[in-house]
This record gives sequence, structure tokens and C-alpha cells, in this order.
Amino acid sequence: MNRINSSDELDVCEEVGRGGFGVVYRGVLKNTGKEVAIKQIDLESESADIFEVNREITILSECRIPQITRYLGSFVKNYKLWVIMEYVSGGSLFDLLKAGPITDERLVAAIAKEVLIALAYLHDQGKIHRDLKSQNILLGHDGEVKLTDFGVSTQLSSNFSRRNTTVGTPYWMAPEVILNSTGGHSYKADIWSLGCCVFELRNGRPPLQEHFAPMKALRQISSCQNDGDFWELIQTESSKSWSHEMIDFFHRCFVLQPQERWSAKRLLRHKFIQQAELISDDQRRKDLRKFITKKHLWDQEHHITRTRRYYAPTEIQKNQERWINGASDSKGENKENRVEFDLSSVKEYPKTVNDHQDSSGKTTPSPAPAATPSKADTSSSRNSSTEFIKILNRVFHKIEQRTMLPTEQYDQLVQLNDSLINLFVPVRTSDDSEPSQSRILTAQYLRTYSMIENGEHLDKKAKLNGSFDQWQGLYKERYNIPGKPSESLNSVKISPDRSLLATCTSTGLLHIYNYEDGTHKTTLSGHNKGISDIAFSPVDSSIIASCSDDLTVRIWSITKGACIRILKKHTFHVSALCFNSKGNLLVSGAADETVVIWDLTTGRSLKTLAAHSDPVSSVSLTPDDTIIISASYDGLMRLFDLESGQCLKTLVYNSSSHGTATASTNDVVNFPISNVSITPNGKYILSTSLDGKIRLWDYMNNRVVKTYTSNDSSATICEKYNCSTSFITATEEPLIASGSDQSGVLFWSVQSKDIVFQLQPGSTVLGIDSCDGGNELVTCSLQGDIRFYDLEPQFKVVNGNGHLNTTSGASSPEASDVSHTEGQEAEGNEDIEEEEQEAEEDKGAEEDSS
Repeated sequence: MNRINSSDELDVCEEVGRGGFGVVYRGVLKNTGKEVAIKQIDLESESADIFEVNREITILSECRIPQITRYLGSFVKNYKLWVIMEYVSGGSLFDLLKAGPITDERLVAAIAKEVLIALAYLHDQGKIHRDLKSQNILLGHDGEVKLTDFGVSTQLSSNFSRRNTTVGTPYWMAPEVILNSTGGHSYKADIWSLGCCVFELRNGRPPLQEHFAPMKALRQISSCQNDGDFWELIQTESSKSWSHEMIDFFHRCFVLQPQERWSAKRLLRHKFIQQAELISDDQRRKDLRKFITKKHLWDQEHHITRTRRYYAPTEIQKNQERWINGASDSKGENKENRVEFDLSSVKEYPKTVNDHQDSSGKTTPSPAPAATPSKADTSSSRNSSTEFIKILNRVFHKIEQRTMLPTEQYDQLVQLNDSLINLFVPVRTSDDSEPSQSRILTAQYLRTYSMIENGEHLDKKAKLNGSFDQWQGLYKERYNIPGKPSESLNSVKISPDRSLLATCTSTGLLHIYNYEDGTHKTTLSGHNKGISDIAFSPVDSSIIASCSDDLTVRIWSITKGACIRILKKHTFHVSALCFNSKGNLLVSGAADETVVIWDLTTGRSLKTLAAHSDPVSSVSLTPDDTIIISASYDGLMRLFDLESGQCLKTLVYNSSSHGTATASTNDVVNFPISNVSITPNGKYILSTSLDGKIRLWDYMNNRVVKTYTSNDSSATICEKYNCSTSFITATEEPLIASGSDQSGVLFWSVQSKDIVFQLQPGSTVLGIDSCDGGNELVTCSLQGDIRFYDLEPQFKVVNGNGHLNTTSGASSPEASDVSHTEGQEAEGNEDIEEEEQEAEEDKGAEEDSS
């Protein structure tokens, strides 16, 4: 097939997939009717990494084997990169296995054989896939098996045979990738992932997913010491009936030392894979079609329907096509090329006193005096200005009605409105020319409007500053509740009225304690698997929510000592949850890669957000309840509008771009994000990731402000565990408290990025919560103990009247700000130098992956 170089050769149909960098549509070639897959990547998007996209195109274009999706061409149109690939209609193994596993080992061997052929081909060319999982293995209706998604693949050269980066998806990751302790990893990491895929084919789910959340699965994999440990960990009752050949195949894949792990070529000669020869090609195609049909019937039985979203050109694209085609008006006279907008979807608002009638008798919104078109303007100028003002006023009313803006932000919006109107002044290149910049300025306004809709109107002038002297004796322990070593505590929370303390365990229990002295009050039981997270209702301290590996979210009444509501929607482990400030909505994230918004008054799900391409690890809400922040093991943070469910932006750290929040190959998929929290004032996000670093984000400006890491190799932050964080604002200098792996609680100076204090050295602290700006702090550990601390008086911030400031950080804007005083704000050059220095530090630490 000839290369496709233009969209004129294609009919674009419905959406079939969506990923971190774009949308995939089904397309049809006009001249042949052949179906193709069209991946569209917005080149202006913050999450579009051109280097990574180019790498996938390069690898696909070099691969000429039936077991790998075929590259058919690429081109740029309307600021979007179109990548045309072979269309595989059956779906991914991940999706098809929802209907149940494959019980015929011969068919499992046949699928595994095709994947092994693809891996052997890649490895011979010195390429590693690095993200082999069931989502990246596609089946066609004609029985073909295709390997796809090479966005994180890499090329090995003769003098660089290992990759020193953490890439992959938790359940399919090899131990050397997780630990990153063998000088990097080679193509043998793909073999471990293949074993996980074959296990998933026979079992229905990948190893460990039935019993462990993603972070716990990583912990279990990394704790294996001998080759047989992993198999002992993952075998099930059904696996005891599997053939000896299949089990031996798994033992060859799940070898801890990569050097001793079998290669793809050697595995092709394994007795289990040779079973594929016992089934004819016709029978294999027939069985695979039955497997695909089984999923369709399963969807019908469970009333699962898919909303088909069809490709539609944007308004800008429509205008560009009209300009290119030389469209003219009905009188045949050519008009100035300018953007025209379809306002049919814009709501009409009641007329205000500012509305007036123009000369034609039509009512139009009245702008500020500065927006009145000059009498000297041409007719075209007046028309474009009127159109622009109409859009501006309608957008202004929309923002005003949708958001509860405080007075300061409302005044800023009014000022922005006036500034934009004043900005719209058509420019003439000569006395006879028509205004030439109308469409450009209008497009600039649309970009500004998008920024406002994304929450950019929030205050972003705050600077982080401060200094510290000595922090010895920062906290004093009030009480210690010893736990059971076999019962690790995953989370600890303080009730809003500070009367109760709650923890959740790996055995599915919730323990409730008295806040003041730590006496045990009650234990809530109902989950049949471990609990990942808990949250108190912000309006009723007797109500608490929990989420578990048993796929449920439960609402409990502590007073009654019973579960009062069970929420079921997620299909895999539920890992995180949070309430809105009114307590009527609950947001949960799970390993099924979705975020669900629940209405607690009815117990129904309001929205299900297809948030990520890997399990969701953490969710949070901004203090104004407008934006959901979700984090995932795919290395992304996404911001969603709570009301509409629309994805506002995607944040990804780029160590090679001075801390900007754009995609990169070094830090995007390399290190999954395990936890996110937001400052009490809503200005900054704190993220922890599996590279052992904590990052402070100015998320409205897409910047990483600070990166916190330990120079002491013994003080690891979160390389194996999902350790939470807390902001300490009750001290003179704002601090960040973080759990860690065997280093207790580490306290960081926000400004200097130094570790200034440590609690519980030697313990693995998983949960942290604080109240009153950090005047009181509680922790829970992997060892099962709970410790309560009080901030020593000499470290508490003193206000202007000489009194201790004990205002809660969540309720006082002044106390909740990350920085208590303005101080000396860093100038632009200093910010750039600091970011460059941090980028160089990251580059030095991750030099092999750059």
C-alpha cells in the first residue's frame, strides 16, 4: 500500500480510542474502502511530546512484520499530526478478557507465539517495547494478533545495552525495572511482561491484580528473593489444573536475574508454545472470532453500550477550508478572511440594563465604552468588532454564572474583559487595505477564554520564600498506639471536629480511636479485602467513607457501627477517594483507570471519567470544589472540571524543559505518580512519584516550582510505597511532611528544599494527617502503629499582635498560604536559573534515560 500523505484520501469515522497524546479514529480510504486507524495528536497540546511521537513513528516505519501494526503514513493538518496505521478491528486483549479467560491452552499458546515472533523481531533489531501489556496486544476478526503502541519503546545500541529508567505498568513490570538496581534493564524485561500477559490470558487477570492494588503489587514483586517466590505468590486454585508445560513456561519467564531469563527465540521452541502447532490456522481464526464474539455477547448481557463520538472539524478548520476554497458571499463579492463562529450552542441570557439596540433594531450586548467601534472604521471592522463583543459578553456571563467568584477575582475578570475589548483594534497594512488582524486577535481571545475556563483566573502571584534556623525538637509525641505487625495501616485521618481518629488496615478493617488520648472506640468490618483509603465527611464526623481492593466504596455510620451504603461501579481495586466540601459528593479513583463522581444522597454515580491509561493512584479536590486532580501510574496528572467532567489539562513533568509541565521521554512514563495533595489555598499541587522525588507544582502556570529529594541514599521517600504528604503551615517557615520507606517522617523546608527534621527513623510511614495547620500531626506505619504528635510552642507562628496563630490552615486564607509573608519575590531570571539548576540535577540523576 502506498503511503498516505493527505486527509483528502480519507473519510474519518468514529472515535475508537483515546490516550495521553491524542485521539484515535477509524478511517476509510476513499479509493479502496480499506479501514485504517488515524491517530490525531494536537501539536499545541501541553501533553504532546513530539520526540516521543516521532520515536513511535520511526519504530513503526522500520517494522515490516505481520505481527506488528503497519505504519501507513503521517502528515500535519490544522496544527494536528495525523498518524495513519493499520486498523485492527477485534480490540485489545485487555478489553476482550473482561468476558472471561481463555480455557483452551492451545489457543493461549497460539496468541503467545505471535507475540513472541514480534518480540524476537524487535529484539533482533535492538529495540525494547518496554510497555508490553494486554492493552497493547490487538486481535483482528480474521484471527491476526498484532503488537502496537511503541510510544515508550527505545533503541539499544552496541555500546549502550541497558536502559536505566522505570517504565511500564505495575502488574506487568519486571523486578529489575521496579528496583532499577541492576544498572538498568535490557530486552529481557519484555519477557517478564510477556509471561504476565500469558498468565492473564489463562487466568482472566494479570498476576497479583485479584489480591493487590498496583502499589502493593509493586511491593510484592520487588520483595521476591528467589525465582520460585513470584510463582508461589501468583498461583491460584485454578492454576493447579494447568498443564505442566504451561507452568514451566511461566518459570522460564519469571526468572529474577535477567541474564538467566529465556529469550524470545528460545521461548519459541518451548513445548508449551509448540502446542500452537496442534491447532490449524483455520481453527485458530475460528476460535479467535468466537473469543471476540463472546465479548460482544457479554456486553449485551451486561447492558454495556459505547457512546460513539464522531470526528468533526473544528470551527477554525472550517474557516481555513473556506478560505482555501475561496468562498464568497451570495453576491459573489470576496470578503476579508475572518473567523466566523457557530453560536448555536451558547446559552442566551436575560437582557440587562446594558443591552441596547443598534441602528437595525437588533439587540446586542453593550460593551465598555472603550469597545465602541470608531466611526472611521470600515463596515468590515464594525462587523468583526460587533461579533467579537457579542462573544465576549456571552462568555463573561457564562463564567459569572458558572463560578462563584470572590470580589477580587470578579474584578480581575472585569478588567480582563475590558482589556480584551481594547485589544481588538483592526490593523491596516495600508490606507486601502481591509483590517488584516481580526481573525488573529479573535483567536487570541479564544485561547484566553480557554485559559479562564481551565481555572487560570485563580490567583497565581504567590511566591514561595522563607528561611529556617534550627528545628530540633519540632514535635513532641503525645501517645503511641501499637499495632499488629501482620496488619499494616494504609491511611490515617482526623475527623473535622477533632474528636475521632480513623485508620484502615490491609485486612479490611477500620479502627476508630478517641482523638485526645488514643483510646479505642470501635472497629468497623465489612470489606473482605484490604482497604486502600478512607475519608471523613467534612460536615458530619460520624460519617466516614472507605475504598477497598474488593472493588467497593462503603459509607459508614460510626454512631451505628455499621455500613449504611455500598457504592459499586469500579471493576478493579479502588485506591483513593475524597469528599467535596459540602459532603454530598464523593470522588473515587481505581485501578480500572477511571475516576467516578458519586451522589451520596442517592448512592448513584453521576459521572465516570476515563481518566488515565494506567491505574489511578490518588484523587484530590481543589478547596473551591471546582477541579478534580487525579494521578496515575501512567505518570500523568489530569485536571477535570467537577461539574462537566471535562478534562481541563494534563500535567507531566519534563526534566529537560526547565520544569515545565509538558510531556517528555525522561520523566513522563518513567516514574508513576503515587500520591497528590493540594495546598489549603488551592495554589499548588504536591506530587510524589516512584523516582523517590516530591514535586511542588504551580499547576495553573504549568510549572514545577520545587523538586524535593534526599541526598542520603538511606532516606528513600516513596520508591516502593504510596507514602502520603501533608503541608505544615503553623510554623514560621512552611514545611512539607512526607512519609518514607524506612526513614519515618521527613520534614522539608519549602524554600531551601532541605530535610530539616525527622520522626520515627527506621519506620515505613504510609499515612500522614494534620490539623490546625500542623499544630497536631498523626502518622500510621507499615508496622501497624499509630503515633500522635504536638507541635512544640517555640515553633508556632506568632501573628502581628504577638499571639500564637492557631487558625486552621484549611479555613484561613492567610494561614493556609504556602508562604506566610510575601518576602522578596524572585525575579524572572532567578526563577529560570533555579529551574535550570533543578533540571541539571534531574538530568544528572537520570542521565541514562535522557
